[in-house]
Amino acid sequence: MDDRTMRAVLFDRFGGPEVLYVGRVPRPEPAPGEVLVRVRAFSVNGGELAARSGSLRLFTGRRFPQRVGLDFTGEVAALGTGVTDVAVGDRVWGVVGRTGFGSAAEYVTVRAERLGRVPDGLDLVAAAALPVATTAITALRDKAGLRPGERLLVRGAAGGVGNAAVQLGQAYGAEVTALARAANLDFVRTLGAHHAIDHRTVPPGELGLFDVVLDTAGTDLRAFRRLLAPGGRMVTITFDLTRPAASLGYIAGSAVHGRGRVRFFSGNPTRALFDDLARQVTEGGLRPAVDRCFPLEETAAAHRALEAGGVRGKYVVRVD
Repeated sequence: MDDRTMRAVLFDRFGGPEVLYVGRVPRPEPAPGEVLVRVRAFSVNGGELAARSGSLRLFTGRRFPQRVGLDFTGEVAALGTGVTDVAVGDRVWGVVGRTGFGSAAEYVTVRAERLGRVPDGLDLVAAAALPVATTAITALRDKAGLRPGERLLVRGAAGGVGNAAVQLGQAYGAEVTALARAANLDFVRTLGAHHAIDHRTVPPGELGLFDVVLDTAGTDLRAFRRLLAPGGRMVTITFDLTRPAASLGYIAGSAVHGRGRVRFFSGNPTRALFDDLARQVTEGGLRPAVDRCFPLEETAAAHRALEAGGVRGKYVVRVD
């Protein structure tokens, strides 16, 4: 096979998981300051589902084929000029950044500061469930300033960011309440949740008050914002894709209307954050939660599974 090309997951039109296929594209070369990574695994993220369906076409454009894959684990295969802080053969994890998608492939190029070293002894496939945990670290530590003894509510606690937030909340010394499906309540308890509640049977108004609310769904923000105790902080990592203008408008308006601003951000981790992630793993505050692993050729099935709901941790795709 021509080593100037590689396998990658592509789609030629917006639609459901069935539009995804594995094709061949040119193998990238690292530009100055970049690293070429031989991808071993990546996880499936909600933003990719939205991009593939066309919900983000204002951001992704309409030129095809388009790519999927946001995070990755693998080994450094080559270095661009000027890169001196990693070496060929290093085991790394990272994200492609805000430039788009593309890690669902045999190789990916990324800025050197957008990756970090995977802790020794951590399997690279399992490790692919963890780059998204940098979002949880940023949300709880940097945006919300979560302190020991505070009451933390995690909405979507069984998902990719949510399961990490439950673990980190417990590691940070908070009293963690996890919202999840009934079938996942035991799972979030094993992660360290002090209270596990079925979000389908208990309405927000019956949950009580919290010092920090972490939202991973983007819907019903007004109802969950009402749960903030005096001095409470709310962080959301997404917005309502069915009503984007209204949702983003509410987030912006929360800074000047009512109690407690809703802090919204999009994860874009750099080396220091990946170092923090590795430290949490090494010290035992965070472990990967892989629901199921798929081969590259079944990436569409992984998308379909995530859309169906009920994931426990992350769906990971292995690149052989």
